[in-house]
Amino acid sequence: MKKKVFLMLFISVFLLSCSDDEDGSSTYAGPGSKWSLSVTGSEYTFSMEDGSNSMTINATSENLSTGHKKITVSSATASGLTPPNPGDVAHAIEVSGTAFLLHPFEAGAETIAMISAGTCPSTNFTANWVIGGRATAAATKITDNNGDWFGSISWNTSTGQASFPVYRSVEDPTNVFNDGNTNSIGTCSAGKVENLPSVDAYFTASGLVIVSTNVGTNDESHIIGIPQSTISANADAYGDYAGFIFDQENSATYPVTASVGAGVGSVGDISMQVRTGADLSGTGTTYTIRLNNLNSPANGMIRGQFNSCTGGSVSNHDGTCEAVCVLSENVNSSGKDFLYCIGQHPSDEDDRMTILLVEK
Repeated sequence: MKKKVFLMLFISVFLLSCSDDEDGSSTYAGPGSKWSLSVTGSEYTFSMEDGSNSMTINATSENLSTGHKKITVSSATASGLTPPNPGDVAHAIEVSGTAFLLHPFEAGAETIAMISAGTCPSTNFTANWVIGGRATAAATKITDNNGDWFGSISWNTSTGQASFPVYRSVEDPTNVFNDGNTNSIGTCSAGKVENLPSVDAYFTASGLVIVSTNVGTNDESHIIGIPQSTISANADAYGDYAGFIFDQENSATYPVTASVGAGVGSVGDISMQVRTGADLSGTGTTYTIRLNNLNSPANGMIRGQFNSCTGGSVSNHDGTCEAVCVLSENVNSSGKDFLYCIGQHPSDEDDRMTILLVEK
């Protein structure tokens, strides 16, 4: 676990609230330094444990025109860690749902995921998963044909266990492999898989999944799974979005606004613009993904490519920066869609971009 947890500036938080009423109360839990969150109206209380270290942060929120929320720290206490200062700012997105994804307030770090606490799945399901954080991404190149970057997870109610039957790479997404790991990750109790020394796993009744593997090592990875369903038409993903990009090349996470619609890609285009400043009124780099293959390589997925691609450090540059997106329509009957993408960075094909978008 990393001990330098906080930075000069909060960079990004992604939130799916488990309450239909934003003024209601919600609780969340998740892996990666044992994060938890309590939300009551506009008041947020974050708690974190990392071995003997701990931290509590109190914050308030306000809505921004971009579709994000501005989260401002009011107070923080810590033991063994450096807390943020009152007035430090983060950003969030809320829709009616059951998950919370949190940037861990550390320069170069990625989103930590949390989901509503305490409930295991009630029916069998298959979910699409994507890597949400990977400590060794620089060593495991996203251009590797056998790099496990996304796939599926299955839940069996009769055994009360989950397994990962399918792994895929971004470079060759149609190839299925599983690294020999088809065994269950454990039994769910009160929303969590317990008694595993190297895996933390959290579930909801609706089929959202958060898993941290190789816990306590420098190779810890986080995956996020959403229930798998067929995308019936190209336009199912069309709309205006707000979200966040993790940029491995620059070791940074940025808030973005985005639109999905008809374009050069046969399915459509995702156009994303980085937003800057505490109120996100500034603009930065624009990125575009051309979507070309619907329900490929599996139901609920869309394959595409960035509209520009340079080799960077890649010795065998093929001129195409591949991307794969997972679409969850009408999240928790909210009327909003959720897009979760992973791709080869358009400025360095060996590096990674992870993209989280929620429809406005």
